[in-house]
Amino acid sequence: MAEARTLRGALSVLITATLVLGGMASGIPAASAEELPQGPAVVASGDEAAPTGDQAGSASAGVGSTETKSQPGAPNEGALPPAPATKPAGEASPPSAPQKPAAEQPSEPKAPAIATSAPASLENIRNSGGNLNWGFKASWRTYLSDWASGTQTPFGGATLNADGTTRFPESTASTFDPVAGTGTIAYTGGVLWTSTAHGFSIALQNPRVDVHGDGSATVSAESSTADTAGASSVARIIVATIPAVGTPATADGKITWTGANGTFAPSLAPSGISRYSGQATDPFTFSTPAAPAQVWAPKLAVSTVDGKALASGATVYEGDEIVVRGSGFDPEAH
Repeated sequence: MAEARTLRGALSVLITATLVLGGMASGIPAASAEELPQGPAVVASGDEAAPTGDQAGSASAGVGSTETKSQPGAPNEGALPPAPATKPAGEASPPSAPQKPAAEQPSEPKAPAIATSAPASLENIRNSGGNLNWGFKASWRTYLSDWASGTQTPFGGATLNADGTTRFPESTASTFDPVAGTGTIAYTGGVLWTSTAHGFSIALQNPRVDVHGDGSATVSAESSTADTAGASSVARIIVATIPAVGTPATADGKITWTGANGTFAPSLAPSGISRYSGQATDPFTFSTPAAPAQVWAPKLAVSTVDGKALASGATVYEGDEIVVRGSGFDPEAH
């Protein structure tokens, strides 16, 4: 029995030493065997109980009790706790990054829609009337064809000349007095300048030349209200001024002004052509009939077949024959 106690005491000393060395290695101050917490004694096999602490001390000096204890391990301060294998039940998921609504996603810019249609006719063309030949500006036509890959399309009765200028026929709206040498010579038709590559469609139509008593003139026209409006939306503006129209030539029943130089007005629009304001225009060549315009005074005369005039309010009966005669009508306005 004494040998068993001795063996158990030696084992207790060995365990204590191991725990002390382990605590030193882990950074915890070493504790003596007396400082270790005491727990329940281990009971030896058989009927004999293990000796108490006092009995063990008298049996063998320096030999500890037969108790075995486990010391709590020192925490590892440098390590993070392991992540749980699965998310605890009921725990909310972390919010995800906000997504930009689909409607706010940037899109490729779209090219502006341009109006490319033009009316087939505008004002009535005057029979035996004159013409306006004008190219606007040569550098503009060069830019249109060589740089903007654009087109120049006449419409409403206008035509293109071989040199690229436009020929506008005179309309019945003219009020020019050839005797006085003043008044408005109205022309009709238009020209449409379009470039899909550069995104514009500009119309110029129904030009007017107002000749003043001092020999100067003002040129107006209906022009697009925006660079993409074409002929679908126009407004009349002052296009240019002519300081001196010069002396016209008279031939073949017409008077003609040739090569009148003008300057683009500050009101030139839209923005696609407004940069020419203050610059020289292409020369103007325009004409109108030399004879005064016929003044028409339409009249109606109603009579019986025997030539008896019927006054206003006269009574006629079923079966009566009447004659209606008209005079003073403009044959061009039928």
